[in-house]
Amino acid sequence: REPSRRYATAAAFADDLRRWLEGRPISARADSAGYRLKSFIRRHRVGVAASALVAVSLLGGLGAALWQAQLARAEAQRADLERGKAERELARSERVKDFILTLFREQDPISRASAVARTPVALIRDGIAQIDSSLAGEPELQAQLLKDLGEIQISLDDREAAQATLERAWELQSGLSGPDSIATAEVLAAYGEAVYAVGDVPASATLLRDALAKLRRAGAGNLPRAALAESSLANIELVQGSNEEAEKLARHSVEVFRETYGVDDVRVASRLGILGKVQQEAGKYPDALASYREALAIVAKNNGEEHVRTAMLRTNVGDVLRVQHRYDEALVQYQAALGIERAKLPADHLYVGGTLLRLGDLQRRMGNLEAAERSFTESLAILGKTPSGQYAQALQTFGGLARAQGRFELAAQRYRKSFEAFKAATGDSVYTWITALLEVGALTDAGKLADADRLAAQAVAALARVSPDDHYNNTFAASVIGGLRLAESRYDEAIPLLRQTLAGMQTIYDKDHAEIAQARVALAAALLGKQESGLRDEAATLIGTAIETLTRAGDAGSEPMLGAAYLERSRFHQQGGDLAAARADVEAAMVRLRTPEYAPKLRQAEALARQLGARVDGKA
Repeated sequence: REPSRRYATAAAFADDLRRWLEGRPISARADSAGYRLKSFIRRHRVGVAASALVAVSLLGGLGAALWQAQLARAEAQRADLERGKAERELARSERVKDFILTLFREQDPISRASAVARTPVALIRDGIAQIDSSLAGEPELQAQLLKDLGEIQISLDDREAAQATLERAWELQSGLSGPDSIATAEVLAAYGEAVYAVGDVPASATLLRDALAKLRRAGAGNLPRAALAESSLANIELVQGSNEEAEKLARHSVEVFRETYGVDDVRVASRLGILGKVQQEAGKYPDALASYREALAIVAKNNGEEHVRTAMLRTNVGDVLRVQHRYDEALVQYQAALGIERAKLPADHLYVGGTLLRLGDLQRRMGNLEAAERSFTESLAILGKTPSGQYAQALQTFGGLARAQGRFELAAQRYRKSFEAFKAATGDSVYTWITALLEVGALTDAGKLADADRLAAQAVAALARVSPDDHYNNTFAASVIGGLRLAESRYDEAIPLLRQTLAGMQTIYDKDHAEIAQARVALAAALLGKQESGLRDEAATLIGTAIETLTRAGDAGSEPMLGAAYLERSRFHQQGGDLAAARADVEAAMVRLRTPEYAPKLRQAEALARQLGARVDGKA
């Protein structure tokens, strides 16, 4: 031993020994690794090399053994967690089973507790009360079941109760797993959907965006619950006029469901339906038609051609065809849908009311006003029982019928009721103010230009606030306000608005669409109003193109539009001094303008005919 590494005295050794026995720090320390290694190698040089190889092997084996042991412990812990999760899921499923059995027992007058069966809404509310009383000591299961039942309350249209239930579930889950956990984010998304159902769109948007952000941060952005939240948020973005963001959300939702459930799963059809709606509202009609038809094929494959869900999708297909002026094809879809719904659902079901609403609007467009009146009357009787956005839409379309009948003041009154209903259901939304613009159009046709002007200013300001960059809405607003300025003979203001309308229509519709022809005629009328030679040539080109398009269409719905085009060409010829051509065109216009909706144009044509000495009502 080296003297420097030994105790100086026996007393020092004894003191250190007592310290060691008492568990206190000692002054001596073990030889360092370097000291021992140097001594060992010095004494056993020959065996060190061979022993090193053995040591490496032993260390490798020991590391593997330790790693395997760690894995085993992790697997055991995971098994414990999975076992606990399975037990909770079992308890949850047992509770849900009990609720389902209770639903069946309520239909049995012998088994049920009361003389009269409780409604599903009452059953769910009673179930929530049972959860509060019997699961107070099991908060995790309580939170899960409150979420389940709250989502059922949304489906049952028990909106306020659903909002309260899901808010409690969210608060409870947040306390259990933290505010940023996946479980909490999922409940938050469901709560956001309930808030949307009661009509608080801004609050719902905030909640859903928060839930989606948390799910994405947690790596759950491609799970079905996140996709459901995206679908709900897509509807909100649509209402708020953010069509591009709405389509992005809806499309990703479809992709997630396809990846999760397979391309032919009926749950994919639901997401496709929402995507189609977004595309339809954005004016992407071919894309919307493709989405709806794919969804329809999936549902028919899984559930049969006569399933109620096929009826819903047929009405969606009909909606797009109607906007595209493919009226005969749309009529087939609506009639098929209505037949399925009348066979499968109660006579006063909301779906029946909704399809009757669409059918009535189509009948109006096809000129069958008596049939349209019957369809609308039945639809409003059904939808009016539960005021909603759909009821507001029914009132709006009913206003369109009055306008088609030439009853413009009545149309304005109906649009005002629709405006109020939309405001109650959707707040300060795009739908609310688009309806206000429809009222502006009816007031313009009724000759109430001052009233139209006041409302137009409000509507334009509101749309600039709630949907500043929406192309379709801006185009529609330009069309309505441009028409008002034209009626007021404010041509300098009308011309840029109607140019904007034509440019917008050309991006929304196919080049031969009747709406584009109408936009050309309206712009030509404003240009002719200026009575400037340079503008007259442009007007002539616009009118000629419109007449070619509408003549080629050859359908009854295009005839009044063609009459309006002939009226403007008559004015063009009058300004150029070709009175014979002007008389021929104004007579052709009057023949085609004899529909109630075009009564203001007919009066203009008759006044011009008298100036030209043309025949009016068979008289020179």
